[in-house]
Amino acid sequence: MELTAVEHQEKIIREHVARIDVARYYLESELIGIFRADDRPFAETTQSVIAEKSEREIWRLLEALSYTYRINGVFSYVTNKGVDWHEAEISVDAIALTGFNPVVDKIVASESVGRHPAVFAKYLQAYFAKHPNDNDDPGRLNEFRPKKTTGSYDRILVFERRGRLYMLDGGHRLVALAMDGIEKVSAYVAAPNDKKNRSMRGDSTFETLRSIYDKARNEQDRTAILATTRILMNRSIDGRDAVKKYWIEHGRKQKVVDAGYTLLEQRKRPAQQS
Repeated sequence: MELTAVEHQEKIIREHVARIDVARYYLESELIGIFRADDRPFAETTQSVIAEKSEREIWRLLEALSYTYRINGVFSYVTNKGVDWHEAEISVDAIALTGFNPVVDKIVASESVGRHPAVFAKYLQAYFAKHPNDNDDPGRLNEFRPKKTTGSYDRILVFERRGRLYMLDGGHRLVALAMDGIEKVSAYVAAPNDKKNRSMRGDSTFETLRSIYDKARNEQDRTAILATTRILMNRSIDGRDAVKKYWIEHGRKQKVVDAGYTLLEQRKRPAQQS
């Protein structure tokens, strides 16, 4: 019988982790990885800079890295009011590997691997034994070739769904640990609560929609853009504030400002105040 996610969490490290702390950790680990700077001075500088940022700045950085650079669901999950975060020590094979890229996904999702990190690690070890050099990579798996790291950011991000744990971020780190024979990992876990799933959409989303609305050439397009903006606004945490800020306060044309008030279902301000 398959164990549930809770049964796999052999040790709860912290029962509650603030979502802003998860965001800061993700940013630190990502920036160090992007710049390939695993040395202590760079890590300390990165931690210091991230620690000084306001919550608004953290959310914007997270939006940029998650939505624009990594194209993943971290921003949506971390800001989602429908989950609570905690820290736990988890068995490596309790976690189901999720998407990497189409080539890797075919292997990971195959019947022989079954999304199990330890099984995939053994597959990679056999592959690299057969293809020991970087320029010998017919399977296009070099991204998993073992690299020397400090291990400062080995904690991963996972989410719980229907009693199972799935990889959210840190898949390469998890696989690297599995290849080293590590059987348990530290993770930030997003577990469902009894609240409605509602996440931030990000400032750039609503600013972009405003720009598209401003440049729309006909009423049909403008109506469609307003409908899309209204849906995103009503289904997000930050939508109303973003519309107020970018459509109304930053609106340079009266038609955009008026549209912003229409979205908020508020009285339009007089034209002479624009």
